[in-house]
Amino acid sequence: MIPGHEGAGIVESIGEGVSSVAVGDHVIILWLTQCDSCTVCTKKPMGNICQSANFFEALLRKDGTSRITLAKDGRQVLTHLGTATFAEYTILPAKNVCKIPESIPFDMAALFGCCVGTGYGSVRNIAKVPPGSVCAVWGLGAVGLCTVIGCKAAGASKIIAIDTNPEKFGLARELGATECLNPLETGADLLGNVRGEDGLDFAFECAGVPVCMEQALKALALWGTLVIVGLQATGTEIAGNVDNLLMGQTIAGGYYGRYKPLEGIRVISKEFQEGRLDSVQKLVTHRFPLDEINEGFKLLEEGRCIRTVIQM
Repeated sequence: MIPGHEGAGIVESIGEGVSSVAVGDHVIILWLTQCDSCTVCTKKPMGNICQSANFFEALLRKDGTSRITLAKDGRQVLTHLGTATFAEYTILPAKNVCKIPESIPFDMAALFGCCVGTGYGSVRNIAKVPPGSVCAVWGLGAVGLCTVIGCKAAGASKIIAIDTNPEKFGLARELGATECLNPLETGADLLGNVRGEDGLDFAFECAGVPVCMEQALKALALWGTLVIVGLQATGTEIAGNVDNLLMGQTIAGGYYGRYKPLEGIRVISKEFQEGRLDSVQKLVTHRFPLDEINEGFKLLEEGRCIRTVIQM
């Protein structure tokens, strides 16, 4: 399998009938599809899981074949989410690429394809955080830090950033966090420190850890909203009090911040060009050529990077 789902590059060639992009265009690769013809794409404003895509089984195309094969024996190669961005070349349906202005650097454009849309969109589209809100973010990877950026842009009055790696706290504060907490240091006091007197208006779980999800739920005010952002194991369950839902609490979630991918890329690209998302440039902490990609994985495993970009 060729991994990788965030990517940007230049169109090298196109197939018959393709009119949405041309050779030489700068594009972002989309792991979510927007066909603009199915019910979800055209009639459901809050839905972004296109009915024409095989999103949950995207190692092969819908017909069970791959467009990538091994040259030596013709064996088919699986592609992660149908994108295969850890490669010099990849091949995609036209609906899985979005043209962008050439002024946007590829390292930024690649991030727009997932972590920026997921974190920023969770604040903007799912939670719809109003000014003056009290928010907390569990998990300070690139997605969590984009959530912090979104909370600051929304005008939140308090943004609590939570992670077991204190080396991320400096950047979290630069991006808008007003307070940083390490559960390994606070221990049982974490919930009380986060909840305060009234509880959170919004909690964002960006780590994909069930214990964190339950902590975030308990930290909410009776009117608060928990947004599940982190990717958890399939079938994960969390415990909660239904009475609190009746009192006004909300649990929500969504892939890619519920942006329809083509629309989301255009919105994010425009805001970046206007200078409203300049801070996302701080997320890229390392860059490596493709033949040094294992160095990037090592940094990731050791918690010493935010986003490592592989440049061809």
